[in-house]
Amino acid sequence: MPKIEDNLKFKLAVRDSLGLFGNAPWWQDYKDDQGIHHFMITRPGKSYWIEVPTANNIYKIQESRSSFISVVMALHGLTGGGLEGPAFILVWKIIAQIMNVVFLMLLAISVYFWYIRSFRSNKGWLFAGIFAFVSFIILAFIWLIG
Repeated sequence: MPKIEDNLKFKLAVRDSLGLFGNAPWWQDYKDDQGIHHFMITRPGKSYWIEVPTANNIYKIQESRSSFISVVMALHGLTGGGLEGPAFILVWKIIAQIMNVVFLMLLAISVYFWYIRSFRSNKGWLFAGIFAFVSFIILAFIWLIG
């Protein structure tokens, strides 16, 4: 790796050279007592801890997969990753979860009223089945592929 002074540009260059994709959160970055640089590349479904060596060019990459529920919860960029990070991200996670509940309630009410009026024919059932199937396939794809 070439010497790059900007830490973010360095992490993104390491990510690109290793053929990974995802973002590099600035709060998941540290140097240990031996001077080895550790940082994370994360995306929905997978995260990678990367150790940048000080002497040789052998990088250590540890991949971990997320559960299906954490993938669904992390579809918004700031809601994944537990309770680590700065306080404003924790506040945003709380606001995002409240808005998710409000959205799901509005969706349920809308589906209920739509159900009363639309499921008198097979066309309504077919549309609802296709919509649910496509949504499930997209979430499964994100979970399996990452």
